[in-house]
Amino acid sequence: LVFFIPGALLGTIGPVVAKHALELGESTGKTLGSVYAWGVVGSIAGTFATGFWLISLFGTNVILWGVATLLALLAALYVPRSWPRWAWSTAVLIAAITLSGGTSVGADVLYIDESRYSHIEIRRLSEQPEVRGMYLDKLLHSHWTVGDPDELHYGYLEVFAEMTHARVDHDAPLRALVIGGGGYLFPRYLERKWPASTIDVVEIDPAVTRAAYAAFGLPEEHDLNIFHGDGRVFVNEQSRLDDRPQYDIIYLDAVNDYAVPTQLTTSEFFAGVKDLLRPGGLVLVNFIDVVESGQLAGALLHTLDGHFPETTLLTSEQVGVLNGAWRVTYVAAASAAPIEPRDGSSITALSAEWQDRYRSVVDETPLSDRYAPVEQLVAPVVRASSQELAAAAALRRALARERDGDTAGYIQFCRRALELDPEFPEAHYNLALASFREGLVQDAEYHWRRAVSIRPGYVEAHFNLSALYRQLGRRDQAALHDAQVRQLSPDLAARIPPL
Repeated sequence: LVFFIPGALLGTIGPVVAKHALELGESTGKTLGSVYAWGVVGSIAGTFATGFWLISLFGTNVILWGVATLLALLAALYVPRSWPRWAWSTAVLIAAITLSGGTSVGADVLYIDESRYSHIEIRRLSEQPEVRGMYLDKLLHSHWTVGDPDELHYGYLEVFAEMTHARVDHDAPLRALVIGGGGYLFPRYLERKWPASTIDVVEIDPAVTRAAYAAFGLPEEHDLNIFHGDGRVFVNEQSRLDDRPQYDIIYLDAVNDYAVPTQLTTSEFFAGVKDLLRPGGLVLVNFIDVVESGQLAGALLHTLDGHFPETTLLTSEQVGVLNGAWRVTYVAAASAAPIEPRDGSSITALSAEWQDRYRSVVDETPLSDRYAPVEQLVAPVVRASSQELAAAAALRRALARERDGDTAGYIQFCRRALELDPEFPEAHYNLALASFREGLVQDAEYHWRRAVSIRPGYVEAHFNLSALYRQLGRRDQAALHDAQVRQLSPDLAARIPPL
C-alpha cells in the first residue's frame, strides 16, 4: 500500500514520454524501443546500485526522501509557469528536507545503522541491571548485560558453553571457529574462560561488528580473529588448504530470522566442516523448530548422519512439557566421539525415540546444494512466531508505560502479552515485578516461578524469588534460588545478603 500509488504513477512516465516523442514525428518502432530499453537499463542499474552501494552508504530513509525530493524538483522545472504546482512541489521539498534527516528515536535506542544486509539497532532493554539488545531487522538477536559478561541469556548459548566445558579443560588450548558473530557475546565468553584459546569468528556483515564495538561491549583490544564474509565461503576456502586449521569445536550460530541460511545446512557444507575438525572434534548447530513439527530437526539429523557416527539434539528447555506448537531452540551436535554433557548439567539430549520421530517426518535424503527446502521446513516456525511477535510488541508497550510511571498500563500490557503468548518468560517476569510493587506477593511469586520454569537460566527471576522468600521468612526456598544465582551469575550473587 505504501508504494502502490507512487509506483503506479511512476509507471506512467514511459507511456507519456513515448507519446510526446511520437508527436514530434519520430518513428514508432525506434521511439518505443528506445524508451523502454533505457527504462530497463535504469531499472537494472538502480537495483544493483541500491542493493550493493546506496543502502549501506545512505540508508533507506535518506534514499526514499532523496528520490521524493528529486521528483518534486523535476516536476517544478517541468511546469515553471504553474504556481499551484510550484507551491505543491515546494511543500513536498520542505517535507523531504525535514524528514530525510531521519526519524526520531527513543532515548533507549543507543545505536542505529543500516547495511546491505540488515537494519541494525542497539537498544537499552532495562536499567537495573542494564541490559542491551541488538536488533537486526526489528528482530532481537543478542542480549548483553553490562558489567556481567558471563550472562549468556540464551539457552542455546548455555548449551554451547556446557559442551565446551565438557570437552575442553580451562587450562587447555582451545581452537574454535564461530560462524555468526552477531553481538560477539559467546566468542568473548570463550576468550575469557579459555585464555590460551584461538578463536576465529566469521561474521558476514561488517556493520554488525561495528555496532558491537560501538555499543555492545566488544573492546577494541581483543584476541579474536574476526573474518568478514560468508561462512560457507570461509569453510570452502579453509578446507582446500594443505595446512588447513583443525578446530576442537565449530559453532554454527548463523540463524537469520527463523532459519539457518540454506548454504550452511547442506551435506557439502558439513563435508567441509568435517575436514576442519580435529579427530573427535565437535560441531554444534543452533536452529529453531516447533516441538510438534521437527521437520528442520529431522532434515539436519539425516544430513549430519551422513558425515558423523555420533549425532544428537541438545536443548536447555523442557521440551517434554511444552505445548506442541511451542517454538524451541535446539542445538544439533555431531562428532566422531561420544557426545555427553557433564554430570549435573542443566542441558539435556532428546531421547532417541523423540529424535527418531523427527527423522521420520521428513525424507531420509540429506539436504544438498541441489535441494535444500529450508524455507518449507521452517514454515511451522514462522506460523508459531506470529503470536510471539505480537506478544513482544505488547511487552514493549508495557515497558514504555512503566517508564512513564503508569503502573496500571504496565500491568495491563503485561497481561495482554501473556494472553498472546502464555509461555513468554519476560512478560511473566515483568508482571511479577509490577505485582510485587503493588503488594500482590502471591501473584509476584507465581509469575516469577513461571518465568524460571519456562527459562531455568533466568537469573534475574531467581534473584528476585530469593529476595521474596527472604522477606517471607522461607529460608529453605531462598537458599535454593541463591544456589541458582551463584551458578548462573557470580557477579549478581555478590549482591545476595547472607541468610
